[in-house]
Amino acid sequence: MNHKGSLTELDLMQPPLGYPVSSIKLQAHEAKFLASMRNLEFGSGVLFHDRIYSGLTISDAIGFKGCREIEGPYVDYLAEQFGKSVVLSGPIISEPPNTVFGGKMEIMAWKREITL
Repeated sequence: MNHKGSLTELDLMQPPLGYPVSSIKLQAHEAKFLASMRNLEFGSGVLFHDRIYSGLTISDAIGFKGCREIEGPYVDYLAEQFGKSVVLSGPIISEPPNTVFGGKMEIMAWKREITL
């Protein structure tokens, strides 16, 4: 990954070398926004891009909410680019409720409980 210097909007509209799916490309307005974010100061005189990149490079691992079945090739790409493990939390599917909604009165009772 080339992280030194500035990337232009045109540079960002082409996927980087080795990116898993070359058909995924940024639109002009997305590339313009991303290019502008590289120069955005994000606290204490540090650029937003530099803060994110520093965090990714000095960490022991990278973690995301996602699952290998869906994001596998992209996870492998990030692991290769940064030379570290990428840990995914997997899809979090909540259990369906086992009770029937009690209507407005139930909501009012719940509101009273949390304000006490």
